[in-house]
Amino acid sequence: MPGYRSTGQASRAVEMTVDAHGYYFLPKAGDSIPTAVVKVDITGRAGHRIPDG
Repeated sequence: MPGYRSTGQASRAVEMTVDAHGYYFLPKAGDSIPTAVVKVDITGRAGHRIPDG
């Protein structure tokens, strides 16, 4: 089954969107901790598990 090696086939089987933004968390005055929020949405359209099926 050569389909699992096809990048075109794989790109149609899974849709992924990533949204990220950074900010500084201030637990107390004078302290700042660089922080990031990352949201990942993955939608599988293959009809089975990806990548092992």
